[in-house]
Amino acid sequence: CGAEVFSDNTKAWSGDHCVHPQLVPGVLFTNLKIDAPDAEIIDLAPTVLELFGINKPPHMDGRSLLDPRRSAAQPKKTETPAAAAAR
Repeated sequence: CGAEVFSDNTKAWSGDHCVHPQLVPGVLFTNLKIDAPDAEIIDLAPTVLELFGINKPPHMDGRSLLDPRRSAAQPKKTETPAAAAAR
């Protein structure tokens, strides 16, 4: 083969996340069913916290995208992983 597989990126950063979402929609890959046609990126953090069994802090916007019946069956932790690690 002989072709280089990886190379340094020497170009200036050119990423742009300020594109209209209808022109460039995001994609979320998951093995869990998410039945939320109005899901937004702001909902990802609350969803991840719920997967770890941690309550969403009051200052956080967004909502969990998990099935409410699933989350009601799981007990919630009140401390953050950092607080648990500090013990």
